[in-house]
Amino acid sequence: METLIVNFAHLMVLLLRGYIILIIIRCVAGWMNRFPPRSGPLQLLYRITDPYLHAFSNMLPFLNLGHIDFSPIAGIVVLEILIRMFARAAMLGGWDERAGRH
Repeated sequence: METLIVNFAHLMVLLLRGYIILIIIRCVAGWMNRFPPRSGPLQLLYRITDPYLHAFSNMLPFLNLGHIDFSPIAGIVVLEILIRMFARAAMLGGWDERAGRH
């Protein structure tokens, strides 16, 4: 059972790190203004990242200051916290139900 939890934790760390990379690519593409935001491969990128980033924009409207949107930073911070939690679970071998601790 511990191996399953450790493998799941490693998988979650990889997926969350990949999602952070997608958010960073989305931000850089938005700054470049070289590509239309809703055409081609960027459309898929926006579809993947927009729901998560809009959650921060809607819950915390002060993150959007005119032309500068800080919701990607808040989103990345939350993802990093989750990554640290999963990495810790992977290092400790998961949850020990009998002892009630890691």
